[in-house]
Amino acid sequence: MHYVGQTHTISVPLPVTLQGESTGVTAALVRDAFEQAYQTSFSRLLPGLAIRIVTLRTAAIGRRPEFDLASLAPGDGASLDSAKREPRQVWFDGAWHETSVWSRLDLPVGAVIKGPAILEQADATTVVDPHLSARVDLFGNVVIERTA
Repeated sequence: MHYVGQTHTISVPLPVTLQGESTGVTAALVRDAFEQAYQTSFSRLLPGLAIRIVTLRTAAIGRRPEFDLASLAPGDGASLDSAKREPRQVWFDGAWHETSVWSRLDLPVGAVIKGPAILEQADATTVVDPHLSARVDLFGNVVIERTA
């Protein structure tokens, strides 16, 4: 938050607890919390100036129902055949290596891919160096391990 016209902001924690359907947050509570935080930071207030919330962050703590994390794993349609892409040359440790390329999300549970390899997906690329291997665990995570 800050006073309107200022560029520097301060964090203003709000004492919020959920009571039924309400958090009890009011404009007066927000202003009081801001003024207390501003006074602590700058040893003064600027009476009469409007205040502005610049960024609002929230956190919640609660209980969620149990669910089996294995449901996040690749489905029955995942297979090494569907995941395999064209290999390519990749530079590792001062030399070119023929490198297997895989569609990361199409790898089945239990798949082990020996490096060098590239695992591609829309939001990430995983590089498996030579002497490492990638294993898909029961939850669909890729675990990188040294090869024996």
